[in-house]
Amino acid sequence: MIVLGVDPGAQGTGLAVIDASRHGMGPSGRFDAPILLASETVRRTDTNPTTQPDPAYLVHVHAAIEAAVDRHRVDLLAVEGITEPNPHLGLTNTGAIIAASMVFGAVTSRGYGCRLVIIRPGKNGSRPLGWYPDALVSDRERVAVGPSYAPWRTRTAGRGALKDQRSAYDVAVTAHQLGTLATITGHPYTY
Repeated sequence: MIVLGVDPGAQGTGLAVIDASRHGMGPSGRFDAPILLASETVRRTDTNPTTQPDPAYLVHVHAAIEAAVDRHRVDLLAVEGITEPNPHLGLTNTGAIIAASMVFGAVTSRGYGCRLVIIRPGKNGSRPLGWYPDALVSDRERVAVGPSYAPWRTRTAGRGALKDQRSAYDVAVTAHQLGTLATITGHPYTY
C-alpha cells in the first residue's frame, strides 16, 4: 500500500510518500520501517504566513499532491487534522491555525483518486531523530550538541528544515498502522 502523508501548515505543508507493503532496515535498526519513497515541503512565499494563505500557495500544495499521487500511484491520502485553539495548551495563535485550517480544507475537499483518512494531530514529527529515515534528518541535526553531546539519534526532533516532512511521515505511518488494525479487526477507521 502506498500512503501519502500530508501535514497542512500555515507556513509550509509537508508531504511524505511511504511504501507500507515494503519494509526495510529502518531507523534505529528496526526492520519494520516502511520505505520512504519521497518527501518535500511546499513553502509559502508571501510575507505574512500567519494570515490567510495566498491562493498561489494552495495551488502549489495541490500540484505537489497531484504529482505525488500520479508518480507513486498512491492508495491512501492521510492528512493531519487541525488542533483547536486552546489557551491552556499555549495554542493561541489563531491566525496560524486559521491559515493551516484553510490548507486542510483545500486538501481534504479535493478528490485525488484515492481514499482519504484524517489523522488526529499531536506529536507528529517529534519522535527521536533516530526513528526517522536518514533522508528526513539533516546533516546539521546529526551533529552532537549541548553539554552532554547526546548522540543525535536519541534527541527529539525539533524545528529543523525537515520538520514538516517528518510530521507528514508520521501521519502516513499512523494511517498505515490504523489501516492494518482495521484490516485485522474488521473495523473501519477515520483517525
